[in-house]
Amino acid sequence: MSEVVQEIIFDEGTGGTQGTTLKDKSVFGSPDGRASGNSGNRKSKSKPIPASDRPCFITHDEPEPPYIRPGLWYHGIKDGDPPILTDTWICTPIYAEAQTFGEDGGNHGLLLRFKASSGKWRVWAMPMHLLKGDGSDLRGELLDRGWRLDPNCRALFGRWLLAEYPKEKLTAVSSVGWTASSFVLPARIVGNDKLVFQNEGAADHFSTKGTVAEWREQVGRYLAGNPLLILAASAALAGPLLHPTGRQGGGIHLVGDSSTGKSTALQVAASVWGAPDFTRTWRATANGLEGAAGEVNDTCLILDEISQADPRDVGSIIYTVGNGTGKARANRVGLARRTARWRVMLLSSGERTLAAHMAEDRGRAPKAGQLVRLLDIPVKRQHGLFDELHSFPTGAALADHLKTATAKTYGVAGQRFLDRLVTERETLDLPSQLSALLTTTDFHHVDGLHQRAAGALALCAIAGELARQWGLFPISDGEGIAAAALAFRLWGSLQTTGRTEDRQVLQAIVDFIDRHGGSRFQSLLADDHPPIRDRAGWVTDNIFYFTGAGLREAVAGHDLSRALDALESAGWIAEHDPGKRSKKMRVEGRPVSLYAIRVGEVAHG
Repeated sequence: MSEVVQEIIFDEGTGGTQGTTLKDKSVFGSPDGRASGNSGNRKSKSKPIPASDRPCFITHDEPEPPYIRPGLWYHGIKDGDPPILTDTWICTPIYAEAQTFGEDGGNHGLLLRFKASSGKWRVWAMPMHLLKGDGSDLRGELLDRGWRLDPNCRALFGRWLLAEYPKEKLTAVSSVGWTASSFVLPARIVGNDKLVFQNEGAADHFSTKGTVAEWREQVGRYLAGNPLLILAASAALAGPLLHPTGRQGGGIHLVGDSSTGKSTALQVAASVWGAPDFTRTWRATANGLEGAAGEVNDTCLILDEISQADPRDVGSIIYTVGNGTGKARANRVGLARRTARWRVMLLSSGERTLAAHMAEDRGRAPKAGQLVRLLDIPVKRQHGLFDELHSFPTGAALADHLKTATAKTYGVAGQRFLDRLVTERETLDLPSQLSALLTTTDFHHVDGLHQRAAGALALCAIAGELARQWGLFPISDGEGIAAAALAFRLWGSLQTTGRTEDRQVLQAIVDFIDRHGGSRFQSLLADDHPPIRDRAGWVTDNIFYFTGAGLREAVAGHDLSRALDALESAGWIAEHDPGKRSKKMRVEGRPVSLYAIRVGEVAHG
């Protein structure tokens, strides 16, 4: 595997005066590689720079009399007899190391290497569009990274940048995640060393601290014997497996009482990829979570405490995050922007299930598609979320240790996992592994929705087993699969029998009749009756004859044809005309098509 770590890929020089290109530091920055008068950087031949070499830009890494201040200088010349030599300090040391281009021909930029005020050299892929206008956006990004500029030399700095054409060329990538067979992180490329991450608006959430050995000792060792902790950590590593297996995304929602260890499990999962702030909260807008999902593409989006989300929005958020596609938006001139896309595993926690939380919005029930995009996994083990305390006296003590440990060592396990995954992806044949696992008794189910849930959990199982094989999770052989299989059983224990959406339709009919039976259904037997406002139908002999509008209202959120399928399958359609599911009746002297429904029992597991 070829790997590039952006902070150290380029030669930092040996001091003195140096150019900006990797191979030929005498070349000016013109497209054809020839000197162009006052652009580019050159290696100084003498001190001071002779008139014959001016005008030019030169970066001096160290103090060199008469240029005692390190940095990018403009060495000019004015007409006179003799000519007047001018030397202008522009900014702290900086080089343009490579040109960058997106695969689609856009996203042009320059890979800059510069010395921050901390004394460290930094590398940043600068999008050229930041030079538009007065270039203040560009200067702001550089200043934020520790670069310094003489305010009077803004124009000179822009002139230098626009004249730079380094010979080295790299492919610019604007999103985290898989690009061909390489994995892109903001500060690191695992795979092709000709790629560079170039997105000035993206935050880097993939920070690292400590070593893999330290993470194993302080965090990973406590996974053993704790299947729900294994599940959370495995879910974090399942994100990079989505693309190789052709899956869209999945979600796990740990449900349980307060102080059971749910948030701790999320912190352990977050420590796989980054610092504790890798965990976010549900308290965000749908647009905000779109951006968050894009920033962790092909990894894991971790959201704590679903009760902080607006019940009106949570359903659409689950669809959006699970489907991996943002809203279509227009740019400032009215043209369609490129739609944001991502693939993530969503790991969530809360004291209530998804259905209970959504019910706060006027009793709204989640759709079947939402329920399988975010799987409710009840957290009720021997010690809260934990089964094995590893010599700690209580689950709370173990949770406190893990919270402290995940703040001291983090990010290294995920990056080591990517190292092995990129190297061995082709030989692993992940799609075949997933297909085989889904045929086992642990995950196979005849119901399509159950099988979709099984797919997400089986992917977590594979991630956990790979992490064990690669020395990241110190757990026993098969413990990753067992943890995911347990989660599948726990999720299944919350499901009732029959198809989920069918049950929702039937329950909706029951609830509608319970709420409105006496006020919106008119008796077919009574000759004299008071007028009924918003009539939904008629009733006689325990058969409710719904009008089309009444039935649509009762099953709101479900397609009418789909609802009728559920009613027919349950045997609730009491009467109908041949070849139809409605019955033509004469009511109040006029023919009406009605749906005759005799309510039965909604089956529960």
